[in-house]
Amino acid sequence: MIVTDDGRGFRARRNVGVLGLMLIAGMWLGVGVLAWRDHSTALKSVEESQRADLAVTRAYAGLVVDVAQQAMRQIQARAELLSWDAIQGDEQLQRTAESLSTGLRRQVTGIYMLDASGQIRLSSRMRVVPPGESRADRDYFLALGAGWSGPYFEPANGRISGGRVMVVAFPFNDIVGAFRGGILVSISIDALDTFFTDATGSAGTRMILTRKDGKIVYDSRSEVLRTDRDDPLFPTMQSRSAGTIAFDDERSGTPIRADFSAVENSGLFLRIEKDIGAVLRDWRTETARNVVFALVLTAFTAAFVMRNRRLIQVLDEERRLRTGSETALIQRVGEIEAARSELDAARALAVRANAAKTEFLASMSHEIRTPMNGVLGFIDLLRRTKLDRTQSGYLARVIEASKSLQSILDEVLDFSKLEAGELRIITEPFDIVDLVESIVAWGQVQAEHRGVSVAGTLQPAIPRTLVGDGHRLKQILMNLMSNALKFTHEGSIIIDVRETVRGPEMIELRFLVKDTGDGIEDENIEKLFNPFSQVGDDAARHREGTGLGLSICRKLVEMQGGRIGVTSSAGRGSTFWFDLEFHLGAELAPAKTGAKRPATLKKRKTGVLVVDDLDMNRELVSIILTSAGYAVDEAETGPRALQKAAKTAYDLVFMDVQLGDMDGLEVTRLMRKMGGHWADAPIIGLSASVFPEQVARCLEAGMTDFVAKPIDAEVLLEKAAKATGAAAPAANAPTDASA
Repeated sequence: MIVTDDGRGFRARRNVGVLGLMLIAGMWLGVGVLAWRDHSTALKSVEESQRADLAVTRAYAGLVVDVAQQAMRQIQARAELLSWDAIQGDEQLQRTAESLSTGLRRQVTGIYMLDASGQIRLSSRMRVVPPGESRADRDYFLALGAGWSGPYFEPANGRISGGRVMVVAFPFNDIVGAFRGGILVSISIDALDTFFTDATGSAGTRMILTRKDGKIVYDSRSEVLRTDRDDPLFPTMQSRSAGTIAFDDERSGTPIRADFSAVENSGLFLRIEKDIGAVLRDWRTETARNVVFALVLTAFTAAFVMRNRRLIQVLDEERRLRTGSETALIQRVGEIEAARSELDAARALAVRANAAKTEFLASMSHEIRTPMNGVLGFIDLLRRTKLDRTQSGYLARVIEASKSLQSILDEVLDFSKLEAGELRIITEPFDIVDLVESIVAWGQVQAEHRGVSVAGTLQPAIPRTLVGDGHRLKQILMNLMSNALKFTHEGSIIIDVRETVRGPEMIELRFLVKDTGDGIEDENIEKLFNPFSQVGDDAARHREGTGLGLSICRKLVEMQGGRIGVTSSAGRGSTFWFDLEFHLGAELAPAKTGAKRPATLKKRKTGVLVVDDLDMNRELVSIILTSAGYAVDEAETGPRALQKAAKTAYDLVFMDVQLGDMDGLEVTRLMRKMGGHWADAPIIGLSASVFPEQVARCLEAGMTDFVAKPIDAEVLLEKAAKATGAAAPAANAPTDASA
């Protein structure tokens, strides 16, 4: 029994010993595996953290560069055609600089313009720049003067702001590329420090920005502003746009991991450095603690082997927490990628929306102007028939409403062209006296029944012939005259033209449209030139119009490098003014005078083919041409027009562009391929789409001219006379309904 008991006890002790040895061996194996895994996890964590930090800081750096370039482009767009004296006194340019500096104050602390001598000529921080404020001694100014391309980055202590700033300097050249000075955008270095600290959250991480000449311009660990330090890693970074560099710190000898990437459109390299030694020190501390812990457990394994389940659970929980941290980091990177994808999708959606808007406007232009062609055309023909007094009164109302509708349509289309950048300024000689007199005459007709006098004055010294866009000038004055007529019920409206500046080849004129109307409240003046804006809800209910006229005026004036404004007070009238420059030109030859054209002509032998799929449009064009003496034939489809052209050599063809079965462009191409007479016979396009690209497509297809719908009878007959080489007849409608 004793032996048996001893044998059982020995086996039990042996089993316990073996179990203890197995537990100890497994424990130390676990310590080794844990140490190896933690080492790999630490290095992987650094790698993922570095990449995430680099992506975030690179995006922010790119945002800062974009902000600086956006500010530069807006300032340059306004200032590039102005002299320095004009720049220094330009109120709109000053407000633009102040608005940009205020709106972007988290990054931008100031915007400045320097002339070629380094003198500050514009500052967002002060409206009047004291004499002698020069930056000619700064490196960035010397670099710009030496032909530096792209933005030049230089840290500095702001002389005006007093803070630590990163100066982003851009060259400011004239239209031939000669150096005129520089545009400076000051970026707050404190904002860079704050963002980097918040983004990385690690004291062992360092951010460095290196200029494309190898100079360090920002170091998150240095508060000393200097640009004479060469970046030792620049040659390596210059050979690649992004990558990773491992090296030992020259002072402490600890291993450093550096991830770098080029910042788009800036010439900068961004580098994020991490002290690997600090990370491994944490790992060594953790491993030593695990060893000590294992020793303690080894000493008490036999006694507490069955009582350490809770401890094992704690260790498992610790491992789960570490795994959770890795998952959170991966999730963070995924969120950044998802945000980037959303931005790309939003950008693509905006592009598609803009294209859809353009297509919609083109379609609506055609769909609205096509019926308007028939309405206005037949109203004009009806006006020329014999009508009694009641019918004439009704017709006058219809004509007034139709012109108002056409004016609204033209304003919407003009505004759309301006927004899309499709409106062009055409420079040619024009007679300023005739232009102003025509607008005054039009205004006198409109104001005749209101008891309002309309007059115009020009300074005698103003040359009669100027070179510029007379059509757009007339459009601006017509809009301002129309606006004055809406709000003036008694008194007068005066167009006053004055000379403000004259040079050897240029003259600047100020145009004023003064009225004695209702006037404008001070709080409404600021929004007066905004699109779709009318003064007060009550005015919007009682005044016709889209609220686009003044907005179009502002855009047309600014497209020609001018300025526009208004002075007004409620109940005392308003004065709208704008300044424009014109070239001085030779005097135009006086218009030839003679007998008026006869009201009727003998039947012409000229054969004209009118091609349109709408009966109303064909009938309208045919009546206008027939009443002027042309012999007219009609075709309602493209194939029918080709059949008639094969049999008859018409002197002229009016071709609708958008036919139902075969468009007018294709019919024109096929006519040209027939050769012979049709190789160069005049073909004039008709279309309600008046966008420039539509006119260009007509000419490319072989058409010789273009008439926009709604059709003006005088314009149609002038085009016909020009194409056939005959004198333009007057537009004569039938004298009774049966004609």
